Amino acid sequence: MLVKVLDDAKKSLDICVYTITDDHLANAIIRAHDRGVKVRIISDNDKAGDLGSDINRLRDDNHIPSRVDKSPSFMHHKFAVIDDTMVINGSYNWTKGARFDNRENLTLTNSPKAVQGFKGEFEKLWTEFA
Repeated sequence: MLVKVLDDAKKSLDICVYTITDDHLANAIIRAHDRGVKVRIISDNDKAGDLGSDINRLRDDNHIPSRVDKSPSFMHHKFAVIDDTMVINGSYNWTKGARFDNRENLTLTNSPKAVQGFKGEFEKLWTEFA
């Protein structure tokens, strides 16, 4: 489901996740960027350099704007705002373990109030981590 939502993005994809290690998701993000979707990623600084992490590859090899926190605490959010009209949120880390092994939840909503709240949090962190 998550790959399909990313593949259906038309204009923007603001992703705020602890880490990304699932290549299927990373490749969907790259496809979105390649078709002209404005993609931005916020992630945790400690996880960005982990073995298997796609964060640096998305930023360095694919020129996707990305920022990480610069604090001793975790940036532990797991949400994305798609086209400013939809939010994905839940316990689901964007990892292979979440896809294959873990018990996770993921909610997709088009509630304007939810979209506005998550978009505001994304913009706040994007500015803070500049």
